[in-house]
Formats: sequence, C-alpha cells, structure tokens
Amino acid sequence: MADWAQAPSRPIPADVLRYAHDVLADDLGVPAVLKTLDTVVTRADVPAGAKLETFAFLDRVLGLDLAREVGHRHRAAT
Repeated sequence: MADWAQAPSRPIPADVLRYAHDVLADDLGVPAVLKTLDTVVTRADVPAGAKLETFAFLDRVLGLDLAREVGHRHRAAT
C-alpha cells in the first residue's frame, strides 16, 4: 500500500465497488471482501491509486487497519 500511496488517487473501479457493496450487504461477506482485495492487487487494469482507494475503503468498513503504517513508512523513508 505504501507504494500505491505514491501514485495519484483514482476512483475505485465501478465493478469492484458494486461487488464490494453487494458482499458487504450480505452479512459483511468478509471472505468475499478479502478475495476482492486479493483480486484487485493482481489486476493490471486497476491503477495503483485505485488499488489504494479500494483497500482504504474496505479497510474502513472492516477495521483491518491496513493503512495505519502507510504514512509512517513514507515519513521514515524521507
């Protein structure tokens, strides 16, 4: 995620957002959300900034705290 944070922000792809909303509405669908995150990582058609926004959005919903270290790591590197 720290590498993605260096890229310009981009919107979450519509198909990913639609699917995420569907599985979250189905009793939070945690396994499906985690699979979605795994899929987004490998999709070449999703820019880095959109990957970051996708992870940040789903992180806020699930409370995984994935983005917590992004700012710390970036500051330590500069």
